[in-house]
Amino acid sequence: MADNIKNFAYSTVLTAPTPAASGTSLVVQGGDGTKFPTVPFNATVWPVGVQPTTTNAEIVRVTAISTDTFTITRTQESTSARTIVVGDQIAATITAKALTDRASLADANNYSAAQNEAKGADIASATTTDIGAATGNYVVVTGTTTITGLGTIQAGTRRIVKFAGILTLTYNATSLILPTSANITTAADDTAVFVSLGGGNWVCTNYQRKNGTALASSGGTTPTMKMATIYEGTGRMTTTNVSGGTATFTTDGVAMSTSATISSATTVDWSFNTFSATVEVGSPVFTAHVLWTSIGTDVQSYVGIGSPTVAGSGITFTVKHIGFKLIRAASGAINLYATQADGTTENVSAVLTTVAAVDELDLILKVNGSSSVDYYWRKNGGALSSTTNLTSNMPVGLDGTIRVAVTNAGVATNTNMRIQSSSYER
Repeated sequence: MADNIKNFAYSTVLTAPTPAASGTSLVVQGGDGTKFPTVPFNATVWPVGVQPTTTNAEIVRVTAISTDTFTITRTQESTSARTIVVGDQIAATITAKALTDRASLADANNYSAAQNEAKGADIASATTTDIGAATGNYVVVTGTTTITGLGTIQAGTRRIVKFAGILTLTYNATSLILPTSANITTAADDTAVFVSLGGGNWVCTNYQRKNGTALASSGGTTPTMKMATIYEGTGRMTTTNVSGGTATFTTDGVAMSTSATISSATTVDWSFNTFSATVEVGSPVFTAHVLWTSIGTDVQSYVGIGSPTVAGSGITFTVKHIGFKLIRAASGAINLYATQADGTTENVSAVLTTVAAVDELDLILKVNGSSSVDYYWRKNGGALSSTTNLTSNMPVGLDGTIRVAVTNAGVATNTNMRIQSSSYER
């Protein structure tokens, strides 16, 4: 760390060291101690009436100041001890050490105070989004244009970037090195740290999603299989027990209703034997997201996948059936049951929540191998509930089929239900 400096740090010796050639304490003229910089620093001592030279001057290191008394270390910077006498001149001069210390700051900065970096002007996303030319080390990138490069600047330059919207960062093993070695789709308020490697090449050393989720879990990327096309045609739907009721199959899901004159169930079965998806290698469990956009007095749903081979991947997954049954009482209270394929109740939870018929209820269930099912829920897009674990009599059977049933207990009822997404996740 470079010594402190101060202008006009000069005085003369009032009390000389004892012994004069080796003593380690001297006194300057009264009140002159405040003229000198904060210790430690080097000072030159030389006779009055002449200029300092290698033969008449000694450089000492001042390690402490008490009013006007200096504690010194002798013969600094290869100078020889001299007999310091009353009246000698002493000054915090520019020495070789002072210049060398400051020259070294170009190689290694040592800060003793906070460094307040300015925010640069926002930069619009472009194929090459030149963050190297940013006016500050922290910059906001706006827009939705796919980014393949970040501009050219000297190696070691660092930029902190916040993304204002959704865009794609395109991975390149040389010019845009990203975590997980894959493209990243940003979200609003995601942040990243980029370091220039020189020559227009950059590495992302940190990427933080606003929602806190990781880009990938340890051991590999997260495998995902979205079944967004399971409602693509009525050819996948089989209806049973629909007399006195209706079951309409649409691209958004299935709408079911019964009349007030029957007490039997309206049931819809459909299967998704083939679908297109991209799944990355990992250690998956099955997660089903089911959304009811209106809820009748009794809703039963069964979700499962047998052993589909995902197109293009050659990976086969075997996942057990997930069965669950919602019962909505007249009061609006909702109870969840884990069931077998035939709807037989196996495990009952506490009351989930209270809903009106037109409320939206999103139920998320995750199978943990063959030992248990976790579920949590949210109403009308609100906060997620805590997780409840169901362990006894795990449901089996009906793999590869989704079944939804609505009963009416003698009163007209209806429900709208869809599989919002199903995925394999870690």
